Amino acid sequence: MDKRKTIIVWMDGKKTKVSKNDTKNNPMQSTYTNTEQAAAQESNNEIDPIPTYIRQNSLEEEAAFKKGKGNKNKLIKHIFIATMTAVLLGVGLGIFMLNMFTNIDANEVNGKIGSTGETTGANKGVTATDQATYTLKGLQAFVLQAGLFNDEANVAVVQNKFNDAGIQTMVWKRDDQYYLFANIAQAKDQTDDEKAAYKASDLETYAKKWTTTETNVTITDAEYNWLQNFHNLWNASLEKVSADQSLPSTKWEDWIASYPENAKNTAEFYQAVKENQSSISEASKESAPIVLLNIWNQFDQLVLK
Repeated sequence: MDKRKTIIVWMDGKKTKVSKNDTKNNPMQSTYTNTEQAAAQESNNEIDPIPTYIRQNSLEEEAAFKKGKGNKNKLIKHIFIATMTAVLLGVGLGIFMLNMFTNIDANEVNGKIGSTGETTGANKGVTATDQATYTLKGLQAFVLQAGLFNDEANVAVVQNKFNDAGIQTMVWKRDDQYYLFANIAQAKDQTDDEKAAYKASDLETYAKKWTTTETNVTITDAEYNWLQNFHNLWNASLEKVSADQSLPSTKWEDWIASYPENAKNTAEFYQAVKENQSSISEASKESAPIVLLNIWNQFDQLVLK
């Protein structure tokens, strides 16, 4: 007796028993059954929701995330520090450069190079020993030139003619040439009267501008102050001479007496002027221009050279 195995399936929502042999013998029934099973399976799939899976980070991934975030914060911090450092350095450098150029400008105004000390004028008995490089201004005036010679012997010939006429002159040597000067004044037109007087004695002269350029000298503060006072006194004396007045001899005596103690760089000039102190005190209106020219020449030869 054959035992038939019964298979229970669901068709159209109803429970149905199907024999296994019947399925084999009836292909259509088998196909229908398989189709119904597939449909039922698909229907169940549509009814059952697809589960949602939530991905959780592992400890390694979370650590890597935190590490990346920390590196980013460190990078921002480094950039901020570098930026602030650059700003502070720039501001500091700017202030330093401003102070440096301000000091340079202030020194140039005072006529002093390479030193930040201020000059306050010459005082008797000043004993400064520190030296620095200073800029000494040049002097200028209009002179009455009586001749220009290459040979000193020829200068003497013309100079004697002026001496015979009672007119004093002086010789200024420059660039291996000899200039013979008879007078000096602030302006060219202030020499017209003297020029006319010389011409009346058959002595030819002509007015020309004469200058000595500024130069840098290494001296002490006290010596620089003393020379600055000389510069002012000489210009004041030139103004007197140009107005047919005598030299301010008292001021010259005070200036000579104010020479700094232990000064060495300007000692030759000081000695030369001191030896001519009597000439300054005794100078007349006629001789004053030549005295002033001689002092100027000594300043040029002993200080500016």
